[in-house]
Formats: sequence, structure tokens, C-alpha cells
Amino acid sequence: MAPRRIAHILPWPSVGGVEVATLRMAQAVEGATLTSVAFTPRGGEAVRTLFERAGLPVIEYDAPEPSYRHARSYVGASRTLAGQLRAAGADLVHCADILAAFRCGLAGVLAGVPVISHVRGRVPRISVRDRSFLWPVRRFVFVSAEARASFAMRLRDARATVLYDGIDPATPEPDARAAIRAELHVAAGAPVIGMVARVAPAKDYPTLIKAAATVVRAHPTALFVVVGQRSGVPEYVEHFALVSALIAEAGLTSHFVFTDHREDVDRLIAAMDVCVLPTFAEGVPLAILEAMAQGKPVVATNVGGIPEIIDNGTTGLLVPLGDAPALARALVALLDDPELALRIGTAGRSHVGNHFGRATMASALRHLYEELCGALDA
Repeated sequence: MAPRRIAHILPWPSVGGVEVATLRMAQAVEGATLTSVAFTPRGGEAVRTLFERAGLPVIEYDAPEPSYRHARSYVGASRTLAGQLRAAGADLVHCADILAAFRCGLAGVLAGVPVISHVRGRVPRISVRDRSFLWPVRRFVFVSAEARASFAMRLRDARATVLYDGIDPATPEPDARAAIRAELHVAAGAPVIGMVARVAPAKDYPTLIKAAATVVRAHPTALFVVVGQRSGVPEYVEHFALVSALIAEAGLTSHFVFTDHREDVDRLIAAMDVCVLPTFAEGVPLAILEAMAQGKPVVATNVGGIPEIIDNGTTGLLVPLGDAPALARALVALLDDPELALRIGTAGRSHVGNHFGRATMASALRHLYEELCGALDA
């Protein structure tokens, strides 16, 4: 039997956690029985490049805009996308996030294949109108139990699955730490606090900046390195300007480096002493799993699915939302006590290896795909 083909529909033109997680899922199940194709938004060159460099076929599409007032246009665009799905040989449509399902679910139905959708964070409110466009979704796949519990729609158990992301521990080359620190002009012996995230409003940069002022008073050579896209998308460009102004106002410009999007995130993490993620909402962030897999101590906001991967005080440190003094205390505690940092980092690496491995995720995802594709043969 020919392998089943999964069509992954990406909703955004830029690269972030959703895109990286989708690529990893596609790679994890690729084999004799399952293969993948990525559908990327027209004009999303960064996303297209991400998948092409990984060797996956990519098809650009124009996203239908759900509308009752302009139903003819919506259905017409959905039929066009359905034709692309059929031409690609898709056996199942996997929407990378709920926005993709909202726009493209009908196209999957018109193509005659099952539609599933990932839900990668809290979605506590969905209007009645918008819910009406999600009826094609046969299964919602939540990245955490919290995301499932807080979802706006009541779902039968048969229509909901919790599937944690999984990764393989990264093994950057031995000289990656020294090479990256030299590239970023880090002073000898200076502590590096790293954050892997887009420069977007969803991340709590104001709290990070307030905490950074306290950290720098305790460790004057400390450098905050932010790895994530800050250009190419108007929202990110605008927010980067706002964040930069806050940093300048705090007198911390020389203590922050923004790398923009990087392909070598594992090498950058290797150069960090502590990893931090202040955020307003989150599913299960890959950035935290990646840092923990390298044995880096992590400090993160106690929101969303983060407490499902961090046992406070054991595998990482959790701080309340918006609490800059608590964030600063946690960061300073790790920088002041290398033994504590090592102990938490080691426990985090073991925890990720035991509970969030790629093989575990791949097995669950493969079972889900085969279950839904099997309905086609029934």
C-alpha cells in the first residue's frame, strides 16, 4: 500500500514555535506508511524555506476567508485549495493551529479527506460565528491538558486528544558555546540569560525588562540574548520598536542583544547560562523543552501548559504572571548559585528525556493519523 500523505496547513507567513513544531511532527512520522506535504501561505518565504531545507515538498496557497456575506468567494477559494489538496494526494489535512482550521477546514471536506487541528494554547473565547466554520474539524489536538480544559468549545472525548510535543536532546558541536559567545561579543565570564521567542505582544517583554534592571545590579556584566523573529512582519517590527524603547528608557541597551530569526537555535542555547520565558499565555513551548534538553536551568511564567512540563523548584523555576521582582529573584538565584543551576538543569534534561521524547510523540501521532485515515477504508 502506498504511504498515506498528511497535508500540513500552516497559517502564518513567519517562522515560530508552531512552524518548527509542525516540521518536527512531519519528520517524526515520515516513513514507509506516512509522508507529508506542507502548505504554506503565499508570500511566506521564511516558512517555505524552513520546510524546503528539511526536504519536504511545499505548496503555496491562498487562504480562504470564511464569510457568510461573501459566501461565493469563500466557497470558491475553498474549492481552489481543495483542488490543490487532491492534486497533492492528501489523505488527511492537519491544520497547524486553529486559525488554519478556521480558514481551511471546508477545503479539506471538499477534498474528501478528514481534517484535524492542533490547538497550541489557551482559546477560551470563540464567537458563535467563528465556531460555525470549525465544524469540519474531526479531531482537535491539544498541546496540553490546560489547553484542552480552557477551550471555548465543549467537545466529546472522541473529538479531543492531548498530545505533548516531543523532541530529541540536541547535541551542538563542542565549540558552539565559545563560538556563539564570541559572535555576540560576550565579555569573558559574563552570564548570558537567553530567551527564545518572537518579539511579539504575546511575550511579556515589559516584565523581563523590569527584572533585567535588578539582575544587572547584581551581575553588572549580564547579557540578555533574545533569539526570535523581530523583522519581516509589521507586527513584530512595531513591537520591537516598542520593546527597544523600553530597554533604552531603563538604561539597559548595552545589556540586550536581539538576533532575529536563526536556524541554529540549539547552538545559541548552548551559549546560554540560564533560559527565561516570561509570557502572557502559552501551550507547551518548544523553547523550554529545547533548553531543558540541553540541561539549561529554566525560569518561566506560571501560565498555560508550562506547569505541565516544569515542576517548580525541581526541573525549573516558575514565577507569577507579570511579577518582575519574582522573575529577578529567580534569575539572580541561579546566577548566584551554580550548584543550584546545575541541579535544576540536570533534572530538567532527565525529565524531558523521560516524558517529552520524540519517539513518544511520534508513536501517538502515528496512531492518530492511522486511526483517522483508516476511516477512509471503512
